[in-house]
Amino acid sequence: MTRRLVCICSVLLLGFAALPARAGDGPISTAPGETSSAGVEGYRRTAPHGADVLKLRGEFGLYVGHVRSITPAGLAGFEDVPYLRTGLPKPEEPLSWDRITSVERRGNEATKGAVIGAAVLLIPGIVAGGFGPAFENELDSPEVISGAVAGGLTGLLFGAAIGGAIGLAIPAWQAVYRRVST
Repeated sequence: MTRRLVCICSVLLLGFAALPARAGDGPISTAPGETSSAGVEGYRRTAPHGADVLKLRGEFGLYVGHVRSITPAGLAGFEDVPYLRTGLPKPEEPLSWDRITSVERRGNEATKGAVIGAAVLLIPGIVAGGFGPAFENELDSPEVISGAVAGGLTGLLFGAAIGGAIGLAIPAWQAVYRRVST
């Protein structure tokens, strides 16, 4: 019975870690000639991240910083980020979407850290929770099973909290928009 519980928890955890990103979160692909649809899609994907630090790539080169104006026509109002000190030149304004090949936003690894932390502490939590009652009862008794479940959930929650907190401190670039050149 305990082995079944461990197998079920492992399958659930691995299934959660393997879930795909939500539709609309990943990079998109548009042909270079589709300026209007690329502009609308680029605007739709990038506008919610206007306050974030953005990394833009295109025929102008590379730019990292804030963008004050994000519209379907393009981007304008480039502001450097003092703590990054990239020294990269600002693109000409307004920057149209047909000149942009990709946009990334600076974020963190909190979600990834939470999943890893939960995975690391799940099995030790199950073992620790079922270990004490196992001395006094048979392995398939309700006390051992409930202890293992409680220990597993505790390990899962603590692991997710600790991993998420560590992941907050790790910067990462996340793709927002990508135009494929054909």
